[in-house]
Amino acid sequence: MILIDLLNRAGWALAGERLIDTLPGCAIVLLVGYAPWPSSWHAHLPEQFAAALDSVARYTEQALAGAPGRPGLRRQTYRALSDLRTEFQRTMAEPPSVSRRAARLRPAVIALEHVTGTVTAAAVRGDRAA
Repeated sequence: MILIDLLNRAGWALAGERLIDTLPGCAIVLLVGYAPWPSSWHAHLPEQFAAALDSVARYTEQALAGAPGRPGLRRQTYRALSDLRTEFQRTMAEPPSVSRRAARLRPAVIALEHVTGTVTAAAVRGDRAA
């Protein structure tokens, strides 16, 4: 904006006009786009984390018991973890009031992924040993 204004013969007048046009646009976006939906201020990450944790728990139980339905449950678990990671990334792009709370769950999300990988490795080793 500054480069265009400097090349213009009118000088800084165009920059002032653009600023005056931009400020109401920002206000409209904030008031119409964000304020009416208070639910968008909250992260849905805890619910996603709980769903992924349930899926990992079921998978762990079935994988270590050698149950026959493990491949489908493994795919479902990794899909739940992928959804959790996507929700985490989306939440981190939110304003600081939401993203700060989500950042606290990052170690738990990473640990849940590591647990799932370890359970999968143990189940594969158990299949090979059998």
